[in-house]
Amino acid sequence: MQKTGCPCCARRKACPDNNLEFLRPSLAEEWHFEKNSPLLPSEVMPNHNKKVWWLCEYSHPYDATPNNRNYGKGCPYCSGQKVGYVNSLADSFPEIAKEFNKKINGKLKPKGILKSSNEVIWWVCKKNKEHEWPAAVSSRTIQKTGCRYCSGQAVSEDNNFAVINPEKIKYFDFKKNKGITPYDYTSGSGVEVWWKCENRHSWEAPFKRISGGSGCNKCSVQTSFPEIRLFCEINSTFEKTKWRHKFEKFEVDVLLEDYKIALEYDGWFFHENRLNKDLKKNAYLEEKGISIFRIRQSPLKQIINDDVIAKIKKRT
Repeated sequence: MQKTGCPCCARRKACPDNNLEFLRPSLAEEWHFEKNSPLLPSEVMPNHNKKVWWLCEYSHPYDATPNNRNYGKGCPYCSGQKVGYVNSLADSFPEIAKEFNKKINGKLKPKGILKSSNEVIWWVCKKNKEHEWPAAVSSRTIQKTGCRYCSGQAVSEDNNFAVINPEKIKYFDFKKNKGITPYDYTSGSGVEVWWKCENRHSWEAPFKRISGGSGCNKCSVQTSFPEIRLFCEINSTFEKTKWRHKFEKFEVDVLLEDYKIALEYDGWFFHENRLNKDLKKNAYLEEKGISIFRIRQSPLKQIINDDVIAKIKKRT
């Protein structure tokens, strides 16, 4: 006759001193009595390998073996391993879920996607329905990325360089940039292409520099020379003359501090599309009681009647 010994001591049977409720009371507190009825936590052991039901502190019901729970497994909803309750894209990020592309994503639903999922799905911009792009769910919810077209990361019909900067197209050298057009890149693109100014100077620069106001290297030297000459002439006559004096919000080329007068030289390339900024600077200086006089290079127009329009001679 085979001797089997005590089943309780051998951990083959749940007994008063080896059951889940006795050994792991914290786990027994999450026992789902309704779903497990009539089974009780005092009737199973911690190493039990059959699934039972649990109810976490946030009232999420789920099934797992006592053995897995004993080794640290918890609520799959709270840990983001399973979609449901408050961890889905729809529940956690309703605004982002509005950009879920129903047309391309097919049967997939925002309610069925984890908010932290690395799955790449399709989105459609709520500002412009023509903007559709793929991105991981986590990149939208954790990294806070948005529409690739609105942010300038991808080119479209309404955000390309030519549309955003129509006045700059005339400088784009179509002859040298064979196979490339200003409609193929965004304003923030770092791709270098060829440009040609009205003085027929040719230079290479990325789209983002031209968008930011940078222009022809040779012309920039020509336009800065009158500015330097202006300061030298004024400085030789007046005391307390400051060069490129910085205020809180703006910088002026020349400041006659004792007379509260600011002088600006406006080169045409850098100021042809800066009217709003120049007007704001004028208003800012007027609030400080400083009179501003501008020498504006032709073909720029006067901003105020006191402005002087000058045709600057080219330097060779």
